[in-house]
Amino acid sequence: MSNSLDKGFHCYIETLANEWPEGLIVVDVGGRVVALNVSGEKILSYNESSIVGKQLHSLLCSKAADYQHDVDECPIRNLIDNGDDGETIEAWWVDNAGSYVNVDVKKVISNLSDTNETLISFQETSGENVGQAASQRLALFAELNPSPILELNDDCGIEFANPEMTNLMVEYGFNDVGRPIVLPEDVEAIVSECIREGTTLTNREASFDDRAMIWNFHPVLESKPIVVQVYGIDVTELARTRSQLNKAKNEAVRANESKSMFLANMSHEMRTPMNSILGFSGLIQETEMSQVQVNYINKIKLSASSLLEVINDILDFSKIEAGKLEFEINQFDIREEVEVISDLFCDRIEDKSLGLIISVDPAIPSGLMGDSLRIKQVAINLVSNAVKFTAQGDIVFTVELTESSDDAVTLLFSIKDSGIGIEANKVEKLFSAFSQADESTTRKYGGTGLGLSICKTLVEMMDGDIGVKSVVGEGSTFYFSMTLPISLESKGNYLELEYVDFKDRQVCYLETNKNKQAAVMQLLESYQLKVSSFSEDPNDQLDQLSLLDAEVIIVGAGVENSRLFTTIMSGALVPDGKPIVLALPISGKENDFDLDRVSDPVWIESPIKQSQVILALQKTLLGLDVEIVTKQVATSEKLDTYNGVHILVVDDNSFNQELAVDILKNQGITSDVAENGRVALEKMEETSYDIVLMDIQMPVMGGHEATRMIRKNANLKHNIVIAMTANVIKGEMDKCYEVGMDDYVAKPINVEFLFSIINKYVPEDKRTKKVTTTVVVNTEEGLPDELPGIKIKQAIKLIGGRETLFVKLAGMFVDNFSTAPVDIRNLLDIEDHESAIRLAHTIKGSAGNLAAVEVSEAARVLETALKNKETDLDDLIATLDSHLKVVFESIEVLNKNSV
Repeated sequence: MSNSLDKGFHCYIETLANEWPEGLIVVDVGGRVVALNVSGEKILSYNESSIVGKQLHSLLCSKAADYQHDVDECPIRNLIDNGDDGETIEAWWVDNAGSYVNVDVKKVISNLSDTNETLISFQETSGENVGQAASQRLALFAELNPSPILELNDDCGIEFANPEMTNLMVEYGFNDVGRPIVLPEDVEAIVSECIREGTTLTNREASFDDRAMIWNFHPVLESKPIVVQVYGIDVTELARTRSQLNKAKNEAVRANESKSMFLANMSHEMRTPMNSILGFSGLIQETEMSQVQVNYINKIKLSASSLLEVINDILDFSKIEAGKLEFEINQFDIREEVEVISDLFCDRIEDKSLGLIISVDPAIPSGLMGDSLRIKQVAINLVSNAVKFTAQGDIVFTVELTESSDDAVTLLFSIKDSGIGIEANKVEKLFSAFSQADESTTRKYGGTGLGLSICKTLVEMMDGDIGVKSVVGEGSTFYFSMTLPISLESKGNYLELEYVDFKDRQVCYLETNKNKQAAVMQLLESYQLKVSSFSEDPNDQLDQLSLLDAEVIIVGAGVENSRLFTTIMSGALVPDGKPIVLALPISGKENDFDLDRVSDPVWIESPIKQSQVILALQKTLLGLDVEIVTKQVATSEKLDTYNGVHILVVDDNSFNQELAVDILKNQGITSDVAENGRVALEKMEETSYDIVLMDIQMPVMGGHEATRMIRKNANLKHNIVIAMTANVIKGEMDKCYEVGMDDYVAKPINVEFLFSIINKYVPEDKRTKKVTTTVVVNTEEGLPDELPGIKIKQAIKLIGGRETLFVKLAGMFVDNFSTAPVDIRNLLDIEDHESAIRLAHTIKGSAGNLAAVEVSEAARVLETALKNKETDLDDLIATLDSHLKVVFESIEVLNKNSV
């Protein structure tokens, strides 16, 4: 101790203090350090001189982060002021090095030598005390932690809970078995697994009221008893953010569904007239026709089918956006698929006086695997664009083999035109949806700019690449490439199959059009023919031509008005019957040439198809008896008749029941009806059915629930169930498949489509193909095509052309729904919303079958409003009532005229 002690102390007292093994410190009445002995200096790492005069609290106590308190609350200060001599407390101090020191502090003497100074002693705690202090320090950490912490024993009893956890339990309480509501519902299972596996389980969620927590469980297996420490994190704000994101996502999905519904409705309206074109084309094909008429009607059907596929692009785009586009894998011959395209564009090319040449590399195997329809869809779109943007010249469509292996080939499809070309800075936007190279393009050439976007997506989904090369004013070349597997049933490439005898045979080709010349030359040389060609003024080539040792002269359309052509066709250059002449006219009309001078040439129809050229060469060079220009006469599709097929129609609406039963009966199918799913199950237990046609929305038991019950019943689960509903939203279709339905037919019923679905599930021995077509002829006066509110012609088509049935259904419609608006209001008055929704839904479907478009749409809008629980429905019911009255008046007119 220093000489600052009272002079009354003797020297031996000072010596004794400095030799004392415990720390000794003297504090004045203000809490300032007066003296410190040697042991105290060692414990605290302070020299006496450096702390004398300083506040003991601020020096040692206030620096402890986990032990902070005001001087008025300081336990040391309280000991000095109020403690008894000899009283001991435990404290945490921070030494001069910044380390924690756990000490026992004892008040030794008060009012030291009448100076109001206090002598206190202190010593570091023992090892046991240090452990206790550490535990206390950890407990203090848990006490002060802002996150909830607790310990659970193996019975999920609470061993410890910090204040934050206690607050949560007080605020939210406990469940019926005494577990805190804030913990996960399966906390017992979590604790059991945690102890059994001896591993930490993380990220266990719990939601309660407006709060959300994440809990982590950690086992302490060495403790007695074994406990699981549980730590919680409040993620309420994160959950709210996630909820908002999900809400935004759901809104985006709903917006996309709305757009998809619009696109689907629009495509339906466009398909309707196309169905008529195809249908009447089929009827015409059943009549006697000249070869020219057969050619024309075939092209009408091909063109209509192509247009129908293009219309379906709209649906494809919707499917692409929704991620629902599917591909099929089938075996196909790429040459056959490509050459069909030439027939589709024949008339358009002829109208514009364009040339179209299609060539497929003969080294390509005959059998490939892939989605031939999608590949053809891309090619049709690109050729269509080439025709659209080319005013004069030629379009060359080639398919080349770029790579091959034993089991796959890589093909490059190129469509080259001589059209307007595309500026370099506008090429990038070509493959974007609803974009075209220039804003004026749509006005001048038409189109939506959707086709190329779909092409890009289709090609990339088939692991291919697509692009374009273009020069303004010179034309464009669109191309796409993809790798396709070779079919195990492939018979080799075309050269190996049929054309070995062409090798080194001599051919002369006369053509002034360089683009066409290059394409036809490539085609001929690919079959290993030796070709001599002339593209200059043909009038100067008479002498050269007479010296050629060609077996065949092919004359292109570009020389048709030349003296050389006249000379060739008169036979002056073909003494002794050789060489043989092939003529490639600009169109399929032979009167483009002066037939008086023809010396029996072989004509090749335009557009120039590879198969026609090869067939012509087979005939001329090899002497084979082949038909050069082949035309396939498509027959109209006919509905089958059925033998012993029994179908159950499940529908709550008598109107729909009658319609379905009559349609089935007309094709020889017997049927029973059930007004809801429960009745259907009862009938299926009693009677065996080939197919069940199941409506979705029905009272008592709907179609989804009924199908689930069927799939769970061992006796019924193998039955074929086909959904038949007016709801054509994609999500509804998916739900039908999810509950176990086998297929899906939309209302209004398209008879041909319905039977195409039925045919998938009825064996061949129960079907008989019709050999004649039944055509319903109107009476002398006949039914009008339309009446106010009803598209009669469209409705009759939907039910297979049966006018009598239409009149019957129209009468039933009046009987069933004459009081519908009043009925809906009454149902709403008694708050029976489900029945009101079902009635609106039934009106929608029944009106659709009558092609009462306005009524069907008004019922749909009302049904949607009812489902959304809207309250202001008076205007919607009034609109439905107004449209119904119009339809009822029209039906009354029909009934009077039918008497």
